[in-house]
Amino acid sequence: MELNNKYHTKEEIIQLMSELTGQKIDESFGMFPPFYTDCGRNIHIGNNVFINAGCKFQDQGGIYIEDGVLIGHNAVLATINHMEDPEKRAGMIFQPIHIEKKVWLGANVTVLPGVTIGEGSVIAAGAVVTKDVPANMIAAGVPAKVIRKVKKDTEKEKFNHGKKVLIISTSLRGGSNSDILANECAKGAKEAGHDVELLSLKGKDIKYCIGCLSCQRNGMCVLKDDVADIMAKVKDAEVIVYATPIYYYEMCGQMKTLLDRLNPLYSTDYSFRDIYMIATAAENDESAFEKAYNGLQGWVDCFEKASLKGMVGGGGIDAANIAASHVDVMKKAYELGKKL
Repeated sequence: MELNNKYHTKEEIIQLMSELTGQKIDESFGMFPPFYTDCGRNIHIGNNVFINAGCKFQDQGGIYIEDGVLIGHNAVLATINHMEDPEKRAGMIFQPIHIEKKVWLGANVTVLPGVTIGEGSVIAAGAVVTKDVPANMIAAGVPAKVIRKVKKDTEKEKFNHGKKVLIISTSLRGGSNSDILANECAKGAKEAGHDVELLSLKGKDIKYCIGCLSCQRNGMCVLKDDVADIMAKVKDAEVIVYATPIYYYEMCGQMKTLLDRLNPLYSTDYSFRDIYMIATAAENDESAFEKAYNGLQGWVDCFEKASLKGMVGGGGIDAANIAASHVDVMKKAYELGKKL
């Protein structure tokens, strides 16, 4: 076979495979020769398919490879079988193989006649596939058996290692300066690939903690308001960013009230580890943020698995809704989101 006799460019391989199969092979196709087949005309290849070196396709029964399939070294696709009865064993049985979209066949996999491997599935190296594999499953062994589902990004097993980020804007004024910086932080976090939720306390019913300590006995707050939903989001987040205006050198009252009400989380298996603060103040001095930061540190200190990682402080923002004009602070908020 000319394909295996010498080095070929990608374009030459595509041309040779088009001649071998009698079909136009898409320019997205990739292959590392050598490649072996008994016929070739019964192989049907979709777009963005890659076939690694040493594969053997017995294609007389028909081989159908859909878009996005990856096939590892030395894989064997066999479409011909023989009868079990010794008296009839010389006869051949032809059955097609179907490899659906985005399947990954590991090295040294063997697929037997009549098998369909469902979309998105993975066949572990060395497996012998004797029967159909459902979509989005991992199969392994001899004979191959399904061992579990394929983990997807939407199930939080993200290949980009994105984190679940909750940004809480505690100002009650729409479009406030701290809210503007919170949105800029969210923008950076989303661009970094994180799963981001921006939660505003505006319009939320948050009652004052009454210090009854019922939550320490039964893990639930006796007060009925919006805190239960907020608490569930806080518990599940890996990273929390609190954004607050500075009032009288402290965090705003609604932020402090929320922190008090999160006491039921103390004894739970909470997910948050990294805590940050964004704050805006009229006074252009770092000391304007110290008490608010220390107050949040006090809350974090009660959760031994969490730590307060840092703050973006926007000083000198002395009028309503003007934070966007403070380019340096906007940049810091954005960069905080990128590094979470």
